[in-house]
Amino acid sequence: MTRRIAFMQTPVLALIFLASMSYAATVSEIVSQMPAENGEETARLCKELVKLGPKGVRGVCDMILPPGAGDDSAARYALGSLALYVHRPGAPETERAMFVDAALKALGAASDKQVQAFLISQLERIGKDECVEPLAAFLSDETLCEPATRALLAIHTAAARAAIAQALPAAKGANRVTIIKALGVLREKSVADQILPDASNPDREARLVALYALANIGAPQAKDVLAKAAEAQAPYERAKATSYYLLFARRLAEDGETRECEEICRSLMKARLASGEPQAAASALQTLVDALGEKAMPDLLAAAVDDNAAFRAAALRFAAAIPGEAATSQWRETMKDAAPPVKADILAMLARRGDASALPDALAALKDSDETVRQAAVEAAGRLGGMKALPDLIAVLASGQGADAKAAREVVARLPGDEAMAAVAKALPRAPGAARVAMLEILASRDAASQLDAVLAQTKADDESVRLAAVRALGALAAGKDMPMLMDLLRAARSDAEVSAAQKAVASVVARTEKPKSLAATILAARSQAEGQERARLLGVLAAIGGTDALDAVVADTKSADPAVQDVAIHALADWSSLEAAPALLAVARGEGAATRQALALRGYIRLAETAGVPAAKKVEMLKNALAAAQRPDEKRLALAGLSAAPSRDAFEEAAKWLDDPEVRSEAASAVAEIAFPAKGRGVKDLSGPQVDEALRKALPLVANEEWKSKIEKQLSASGKAGAAASKPARSKATRGKGKSPASATP
Repeated sequence: MTRRIAFMQTPVLALIFLASMSYAATVSEIVSQMPAENGEETARLCKELVKLGPKGVRGVCDMILPPGAGDDSAARYALGSLALYVHRPGAPETERAMFVDAALKALGAASDKQVQAFLISQLERIGKDECVEPLAAFLSDETLCEPATRALLAIHTAAARAAIAQALPAAKGANRVTIIKALGVLREKSVADQILPDASNPDREARLVALYALANIGAPQAKDVLAKAAEAQAPYERAKATSYYLLFARRLAEDGETRECEEICRSLMKARLASGEPQAAASALQTLVDALGEKAMPDLLAAAVDDNAAFRAAALRFAAAIPGEAATSQWRETMKDAAPPVKADILAMLARRGDASALPDALAALKDSDETVRQAAVEAAGRLGGMKALPDLIAVLASGQGADAKAAREVVARLPGDEAMAAVAKALPRAPGAARVAMLEILASRDAASQLDAVLAQTKADDESVRLAAVRALGALAAGKDMPMLMDLLRAARSDAEVSAAQKAVASVVARTEKPKSLAATILAARSQAEGQERARLLGVLAAIGGTDALDAVVADTKSADPAVQDVAIHALADWSSLEAAPALLAVARGEGAATRQALALRGYIRLAETAGVPAAKKVEMLKNALAAAQRPDEKRLALAGLSAAPSRDAFEEAAKWLDDPEVRSEAASAVAEIAFPAKGRGVKDLSGPQVDEALRKALPLVANEEWKSKIEKQLSASGKAGAAASKPARSKATRGKGKSPASATP
């Protein structure tokens, strides 16, 4: 009978065992997929774990290992994700409770402190009162007190507060520091008397934590202790204790003890100003303002005229906390008799407040005898008055008084709307030269096209600087329809500077128009009918415009019978920005004209080779052409420098040709060396052979750079040219290299 019962029980035990194995396999399989590729997949895996119930959660908990015992990163990630999943918005409370219950059981069964700490951290995220008693048991543990305290703080219920408070009497060492800090965070008044002795702890960390806790609790009995601590000599402790003393003052104010708060703050302000600690005094003032609001105005007003600039600046920052015309009125009254630096600071503060009732004071201060005050008044007037202050600001701008006018210019330029620009334009005729220039620049920067006529009128001013500013402004304001007017300005220009400005203005309008070709055609037509100086001026415009038609016209005039026109045409061609001008430039450089014109054309040609974005091979070809056409050392040097920046065998061979030219051999040697040993990433493949070695041999004594010298010597040595590099006598062809290694053979 016994054997039969045993026989019948065996299948049942086997099924239980197999079911347990199945659970373990399923949990392991899910965890192995962590971390998932995205949030949706993570949620799906967590849902599968929840379906397994407490055994699923416990299975993951049991996979958490002590440090060094194996890789449990997937399990830790899975447990953390699961904690968030069961606490998601709308999740059933049963899921959270199931997770917490399983985690608490795993916590009780775990023997490793680090594993327990990790499990506690998950309870910290989602635990409630059911966790308080189990967690409280760890408050006496040297390792787990801190994570358990954090978890209880996160739970933050009456039971959690009570558990932490009850642990205080028996707590010692680091645990006591942890618990005191937590009670301070909780502002638990019932333990203030127990914490008070810790404010005298010889250990600085423990002492400061106790001071913080007493301050944040706002325990009245801690006032003297906190006041004494704030007078510590050590800078760090003095600063921390002072901040705690002010925190205490805030807590007193919150509890209705504003008189005590005022006494602490004012006393501390006075003491710290006397000891040269304006930042601490400012912190006390801020605490007072936060606690009293508008009742702190007398303190702010007094601080705003203090001799200490840092304290004064802080007071004016805090003034923003008390808005309204009543407060502004007090600031205006204080400003009347203030010293210039204080007055300027108050004006800047009033500008930040944005209370327009202070505008009359700002406008009056525009005429102050102190420059600093006037500049602050300009900014304040602009912010507080806007268009209402514009006439006064324009008057300052028109005065042309250095920094004042500059400040006014910046403020006026920011004023929005056409009305502001109309006022600027209206003031133009009466303003002195420097002010008119500034006004014209404002109109240009604001694209005030509606004021075009006012700007045009200034092109006839007696002052050249005004005329130039007006022409430049027209370049920004004029449109295609205004081209005849611009052409007239170009013809009437009184100086080279005005000619250049008018040419640029025309080019600017052409560049902005929707039909640039039609405008260019107009200019070309005007050129065809112009002669002498007028034709020359139009050539400069064509250079700025560019294009095939313009280029053809300029090239044609390089052959003009009028030397002045021809000279301007070559200058225009040399300034061309596109590669299409290269053939014409080279033709001029190779021609039989004046040497200066040839040099100018050649320099333009070399510039195009280096700046027009041509392929490397084309660039080398152009520079070779330039070297062949060059008649002066300066142009040869420019071309050789260009070759050194385009490393290739072709460039190397061209540079090597000039090693025997006494005028440029140093530059040729530098080009040869730089091409042979270029910067990283720009190397020339297979740059070797007898011709290369011969060029390097010639370059060696001419190269000043020691790094290049060393590299040349090394290559020559490796290729059997070391003897020649050292200028040793050459041996006959029959005996060369016999009995010598390649490195030591003398060519």
